[in-house]
Amino acid sequence: MSRELGRRIADLLHSKGILQKELAERVGLTEATMSRYISGERDPKPEVLANISTVLCTSSDYLLGKVNIDIESKTMAVEIDQHKLQTVIDQLEQLRLVLNETISTLTALKKEDRHVF
Repeated sequence: MSRELGRRIADLLHSKGILQKELAERVGLTEATMSRYISGERDPKPEVLANISTVLCTSSDYLLGKVNIDIESKTMAVEIDQHKLQTVIDQLEQLRLVLNETISTLTALKKEDRHVF
C-alpha cells in the first residue's frame, strides 16, 4: 500500500482544485474507495490507476513515485501558457494596427499644416 500514491493524488487534487468526490465520480469509483487509495489503505488496479492518471492529467509513473517530475501536467501548463501568450500577441497586433492608423492620420494632418494640439 502506497502512501506516496495517496500523497501525490491529494497534491494534484489540491493544485487542480478538484474534490476527492469529483475525482471518484470521473473515474467511476465510490468516494470511499478513492479515500482508501488516498489514505494508502488500498492500491488501485492498473486500469484504475490509468484512469486516475488521465483525469489528473499526469502519468501512472508519477503517481507511483517512479518519476519525480509531473511531465504531463507541465506540458498542459505550457499549452495553457501558450494560449495566453497567443491572446496577448493578438491584442498587441490590434494595438499595432490602431497605432499605425493614428500615425497615418497625424502624418496626413501635418502635411495639411494643421496643428492637432
